[in-house]
Amino acid sequence: MKKSGGFIILLVLVFFLAGCASAEFDEAALSGESKAYTQSLIDGDYDSVAAGVSASVSDRLNADILRQGWENIAPVLGGFEQIEDATFTEDGNSAVVGVTCAFANRNLLLTYTFNGKGEIAGLWMTYLPKPAQPQETDAYKEKVVSVGNEDAPLEGILTMPKGAENPPAVLIVAGSGQQDMDETVGAAGNKPLADLAHGLAEHGIASLRYNKRTAQYPNLPQDPKDITIQYEVLDDAAAGAELLKNTEGIDARHVYVLGHSLGGMLAPKIAQDNGLAGLISLAGSPRSLEDIMLDQNRAAIEAAEGVSDQDRQAALAQAGALAEAAKNAKEGGTGVILNATENYWYTLNQVDTPGIVQSLDIPMLFLQGDADFQVSPEADFGAWKELLSGRQNAAFKLYPGLNHLFMPAGETGTISDYDAPASVDPQVTEDISSWIFSGN
Repeated sequence: MKKSGGFIILLVLVFFLAGCASAEFDEAALSGESKAYTQSLIDGDYDSVAAGVSASVSDRLNADILRQGWENIAPVLGGFEQIEDATFTEDGNSAVVGVTCAFANRNLLLTYTFNGKGEIAGLWMTYLPKPAQPQETDAYKEKVVSVGNEDAPLEGILTMPKGAENPPAVLIVAGSGQQDMDETVGAAGNKPLADLAHGLAEHGIASLRYNKRTAQYPNLPQDPKDITIQYEVLDDAAAGAELLKNTEGIDARHVYVLGHSLGGMLAPKIAQDNGLAGLISLAGSPRSLEDIMLDQNRAAIEAAEGVSDQDRQAALAQAGALAEAAKNAKEGGTGVILNATENYWYTLNQVDTPGIVQSLDIPMLFLQGDADFQVSPEADFGAWKELLSGRQNAAFKLYPGLNHLFMPAGETGTISDYDAPASVDPQVTEDISSWIFSGN
């Protein structure tokens, strides 16, 4: 997870790929070697992997860098289960092998690029969602569903309360980054979106949650500028809303969107575009994402120890310049700013959240934890209240002692707090359910 990468953004470790001359490749041999290298990383034998690296990239893929990279991601993976499979492709000049590994909390894709000599020329590690794990209790039953584009469907879970006739339903939209359907986070594998779905079901409310497209298909689209806010969030949210409205046994007149973090920022847009009955924003904001990231970066820079005043001021200036560049991103731009392309920032900036939320006459519920260190209770939750002051269709609640995930706050006030086992406070789902059934 990156502290400066938005609301909740999972770490992706990337090493640039070096080119090489045209060559013939042995698929079986390279696939076997890739699995062996992967096992070495898991076992902590970084020297064996570094020995297979091309000299042209050895300064970026030496044993120390491999160790640092693996130790950064390993804690949130959970216990190792197995190496599952390997895929092979070649492009004349290079061969690419993708190795998928199963871990307790989430899966991992390791993508190796080999040059014509069979040496590692690049390595890319990307989190993958675990296969859906539907549950059944006395209160609810879940089933796996497909959401979105038929050519590249997303795996999701529909949660239906037992004993509820024609229940209302909630479309759950995750925060920023490569999120799985549960928004799995931290070394303990906490699952805030699953907690919300199950808590709502216990109160008689159906829900749908699903993997984000950038999580389930990390290698798509091939052209980075095609990753827009429509691609990342809005198109699949529309498909999810349509699925709920057409699910037998759900009250199609009472389908709500519940967005967390970036999903909460976009909840007004999703509700407006899809004719939904209302919206629930959890730790969202009407401010721009780049302004929120700037606040996060400034706080991290100010808190850094052992940094000279000169370096601190330089870092603050750079953070401000990056935020300004994101604000001024051009349509179709391919440059990368704050972990996303210019075109992504351009499309996100076209969503006028303040204007949309002020135009809506549907019921709206805004929730925030007062111990949230990622989205400000004052600047962000306060901005919602200011925009909607005096509006009878807007309700607000601030929860003492809860963090960005609506779980009890930890001691550090940093993302390391998410590593401890925790669950969403039951009061949150009780309040959402009461609001829905009260007629808002």
